[in-house]
Amino acid sequence: MPIRDTIQIGDPRLKAPNKAIERLTDRLVKQAIQDLIDTMRANELIGIAAPQIGENWKMFVTEPRETKTRTAGKLS
Repeated sequence: MPIRDTIQIGDPRLKAPNKAIERLTDRLVKQAIQDLIDTMRANELIGIAAPQIGENWKMFVTEPRETKTRTAGKLS
């Protein structure tokens, strides 16, 4: 799946109303979830929300793990 560009502070899409997810089986929802996972991992993040990739859904993914700036067992 594609790694998406992340949106930065000041982009109006970050303040746009977000849609509730009605069906997790919807093709567009599944695509957005996979894009979130791929983008999060590619950017070495431990979490990312849909608006950060330009999708106004009420969803986020998280995967607490060791990264360059976060070691296992530490919260910061």
